[in-house]
Amino acid sequence: MICFDYDDKNEVFKVEIGENSIENEELICKSHPDDIWIHLSQYSSPHIVIHNMGKKISKECLYRCASKLRKHKKNIPCIPVEVKYTNIGTLTTRINNPFLDIGSVICKKYKTIFI
Repeated sequence: MICFDYDDKNEVFKVEIGENSIENEELICKSHPDDIWIHLSQYSSPHIVIHNMGKKISKECLYRCASKLRKHKKNIPCIPVEVKYTNIGTLTTRINNPFLDIGSVICKKYKTIFI
């Protein structure tokens, strides 16, 4: 798992990137329901969580963290790619649905940006 701090206008948020399905599962399970989850929309990709504990994050923080998905996912076309983001608490996980694969989620309520 990759961890770093992001300084967002005098507020420092811990950011984590799961690099495989087991790390993605662990990351989701240990996160606060108000933390922000980020994932590529049409590709399998790492999960990124911004541990914000419900505090507001800037669009810059969101875009910078989302752009790390491109660096960790190979074979993405050089065009803008849709990225989903939402609060962890809105995700359906294996805790709620044991038929999901490890590290998989169902995301029905989300917003999108393009990177």
